[in-house]
Formats: sequence, C-alpha cells, structure tokens
Amino acid sequence: MKEKEKSITLGDIFRVLWKNIILLVSVTAFVTLVGIVYTFVIAKPTYTSSASVIVAVPSSASIDTIDYSNSIRATVTVADSITENSILGPVVKKYNEEIKDVDGDGLIVVPGSTDTISAKNRSQIDYDTLASMVSVNYTTNAFKITITISSKNKELAQYFAAAIQEAVISEAVLIKADGQKGVFFFAADSVTASSKAELGEYAKPNKKLYLIIAFLGGLVLGCIVIFVKEFMSNKFKTKEEIEVFFDDKVIGLFPDRKEKNNKESNKDVELLPVNIRNMEPYNKLLSNIKYSNVENPIKVIEITSTIPDELKSTTAANLALCIANNNQKVVVIDCDIRKSVLHKTFSVEKENGIVEYSTGEKEKDDIIKKSACGVDVITAGKDVINPVAILESSRVKSLIKELREVYDYIILDAPPTLACSDPQIISTYSDGVIYTIALNQSKKKDIIDSINNLKNVEANVIGISITKATASKKDSYYYYNND
Repeated sequence: MKEKEKSITLGDIFRVLWKNIILLVSVTAFVTLVGIVYTFVIAKPTYTSSASVIVAVPSSASIDTIDYSNSIRATVTVADSITENSILGPVVKKYNEEIKDVDGDGLIVVPGSTDTISAKNRSQIDYDTLASMVSVNYTTNAFKITITISSKNKELAQYFAAAIQEAVISEAVLIKADGQKGVFFFAADSVTASSKAELGEYAKPNKKLYLIIAFLGGLVLGCIVIFVKEFMSNKFKTKEEIEVFFDDKVIGLFPDRKEKNNKESNKDVELLPVNIRNMEPYNKLLSNIKYSNVENPIKVIEITSTIPDELKSTTAANLALCIANNNQKVVVIDCDIRKSVLHKTFSVEKENGIVEYSTGEKEKDDIIKKSACGVDVITAGKDVINPVAILESSRVKSLIKELREVYDYIILDAPPTLACSDPQIISTYSDGVIYTIALNQSKKKDIIDSINNLKNVEANVIGISITKATASKKDSYYYYNND
C-alpha cells in the first residue's frame, strides 16, 4: 500500500468551502465584529490641522523678482529644520506656560488668530511628543512648506500647527528683538503665511477601509481554517480521498442515515426496511463481491473495521438481509465475541452460539438460529475470558467448512482490527475481507496499519466499504429516495 499524489482542483476547493459554509461565515463574522469593535470603540480617532508658508527669496537685483535658486535652497533648509529643537522648543515652552497660567475662562488663544481653545485639564507636553505629531512637506516649484499636526484632540492639532507656523515666520529675520540672529536669517523677510490652521479634521482610522480589511481578513482566515481542517486532517473525509490513498477498490458506499435531529447514535445495529432504496447499495456491494473473483467465487466474507462505531456490524447484518431477499441461503456469524450485538439485531437468543460449539457443548444444528427475516444466525454465545482460543479452535474451522456446503454465503462479523488480533485469525478461514471505513472517524495511520496487518497474514482484502458518507445526486440512495 502506498500513498498516491492527488492534485486539488478548483472544484474540490469550492466543494470544501460549501461543505464548511457555516464555519466560513462564523469566522468571517467574528473577525468582522472584532474589526468593528476596534474601529469604533478601541481605536482613538486622529485629527489633523495644517498651516503652510511660502519661502520666496527676492533677487539682489530687484526686490520685485524672485531668486529661484536661493528660494529653492531656502525652502529645503527651512523644511528640514522645522522639527528641530530650535523651532519646536520655544513652541513647547510657550504652550506649557499658557496652560499653566490659564485665565479663569480656561481659554488660550491660537497663535496668529483670534480663535481660542479650551486649556482645561490639559497636560504639559515635551519636545519629543510634539516632534512625533509633526509632519512637513514641501514643493520646490512653488516654494511652499506645509506643516501638519496629527493629534487625538482636534483643538491641539490647530494650536500647534498655528504655533509652529508663527515660529517659522518669526525666525525668518536677520536680527530678532533680543539681538540674536533668527534661525532662518538667510531667508530674512522672505517667509510668509500661505494658509492658516483650522480646527483639526478627522483623519484616521479610515473606518470604511478598516471594515473592508476586517471582512476580507475574516474571509481569508476562514478559508485557511477550513483548508487546514480539511486537507491537513489525519482522517479520511471523502470517498475520492480514500480512492487515491489506497490500491484497494471502494466496493461499497453507504450514506449517513442519522437524521440531524435524531439523538440516537449510528452505532446502533438495525435492519433496514426492505425496499429498493435501502437494498440497492447492498446489492451493489454484493455484485462487487461476486465479480471480484469469478473463477473462485467468494462465499465466506469477513467484515471488519478499524475501531468500533464504523457500522461494520450494520453492514454485515444488512448485507445478509439483502442476500436472503435475493432468495439465496445465508448465515451470519457473530465473531465479535467480546462485544456481540447481532443477537439483538435479529431478535434471537445470545446463548448457544459459537463459544458453546467450540467447546463441544453444542453441535452445529443447535447453534443455527432462524430469524424472522430469513437470515440464519450464529450468535457469539456466552462470555469467555479468551476469545482468541475460541476463534483458533479446530472446531470453528471445521464449522466453516461444513457451512460452505449448505449456504451460498457466510458473513463473518469480526471485531475492529485496532482492538485485537481476532480479525487476522478470522481471515485465515475467510475467502475475502471487506474493510469498513467510516468517514471522519478513524485516523489514517491506524487504518493503514490495520489493513497492512491483515495483508501480512495473507488476507484477501476484497475492497473497502465506506460508511457515514454524504449522499450525492450520483448515488443510488439519493436517486431512489427522491423517486
């Protein structure tokens, strides 16, 4: 047995997404909700206010003409120097003094204008904080410098944009009032205000963009979760996956019959009502068994699985029922001595079964029980400590040989392979083994190991029977159910 490669088609992707549509919608909705909460509750809005200046150095030949080369150099120098401490330091100092000495009305005047802002409950600021709020852009073709302040408070954005603009203009003098050179003395009397600072406007977060990103992020995350869940799972989820994974053929496919609102578990072994819809999948299984080896017809059929609750006993019981309704003689033997169930399924007594026969307490005719549906049943019998000794006894092997002469088919319901070595023993007097795999149940590694264990004792694995599958329009179950 070897794993085969399979390429994932676009159709596979859409099928997987549609099958997990509820998970996809849930993840997308959750991430989108987180985005909404962050955008409107957690993220604090940022406001921006801008003020600009023009740097136009006059020509030495005429005050009415512009020296373009010097104006460009001055524009770049001024723009690069605005965030330095020589400009921002005095702005910070002035602001801190104003809010400290604020009048009774709690208002301070925005520099360069008559606008006022509230100074109540304001905390002092330092150079680094203000520098982080400032961004400077300039254009050399128009000699324009734009100073933009970003702040969580719209009033502060306006104040500092105006204050820095005023500071830049006041430093563009040859000699200041205190006798010191202005920082921008090289552009003396050449810097003028181009636009004044207004009350800060909402800048970010971009709510629409954030919500779109949250939605798309949720969609992508949902797809990733689904693909990890589906394609990296350690369990088989589809018939196609099993077909490409194993060399053994899929010879049976049985849809999950458990109703969504039915609390009863699928592990209950029940006989299905005899009709075309119910029997057609078993007729297909029987045909695949019959034609798997025409030269040496298979009569003794072992049915097993990896773990309990994979419906291997349900398959055994209903396959026997299907054979009986085809007017062929069939006997089903409950070889799952540790956990026998077929006596309940066919409404016969558990005692006087294969255990009593192997010990010589009963003879063949004593252990064959007639059921109401036409299937002969040999139950497990009484509980024993060592079922292996029962299954390996020469009397059990002789019983199978005798039954071959009487019945068209003998169905052996074996225990799960992962629980014990009984299935390997039973395979030694079986013509073939049907291996039952319930989708989304057993681990891939356990299934592979179990089938290999059967083949190690030269068991003839006829094929794989899939249970708990999703019915599609291609299945006979679906066709007859909607006829």
